[in-house]
Formats: sequence, C-alpha cells, structure tokens
Amino acid sequence: MPIVSLVEPILGVAMALTLLIQGYVSVRIGILEAKSQRDLGIAGIVAAILVVKGAAWAFAVGVILCLLIYGKQFFEGENDQTFTKDVDGDEKRSA
Repeated sequence: MPIVSLVEPILGVAMALTLLIQGYVSVRIGILEAKSQRDLGIAGIVAAILVVKGAAWAFAVGVILCLLIYGKQFFEGENDQTFTKDVDGDEKRSA
C-alpha cells in the first residue's frame, strides 16, 4: 500500500493550511517593509487588483501608482515615521 493513498484524504486540509500560513506571512512581511502610509495604500490597491485581475495587472498598476504618487522621488521613497517612531522610542528607553 503506497504512502500517497494514506495521505490523500488530508491533502485538501493540508493545502488550505499551507496557503493560509503563506498568506499571513506575506502580509506581515509586506506591512513590515512599508515605511509610510502611502506605501500601505499602494500595497492595498495592488493586493485588491491581484485578487481580481491577476499578477500582471497588479504589477503594472503598482508601478504606475508609484510613479504617480512619488514622481521624481520614485527610488527614494518616503518615511513618515509611521512605523519607526516606536522603534526610536524603544531605543531611547533602553539607552
């Protein structure tokens, strides 16, 4: 009796759990990489388009939004202290 036949009944549940864990980790990493509210806004719109239209559309819209919102500072980004203000406070308290 092959091992595959023993594992086959739980395959659907295992795949669903894997996708949930990957989705959670991807969102967490994405939010940690954001440096401003604008970054989170762009990420939210790109995520919605990714779900509705697919990866190619989401990538194109993400690049266009970055160009429209950041303009000439496209590669510099923005840091509005949304996430770093907590880190700076913790470093000051420990020093």
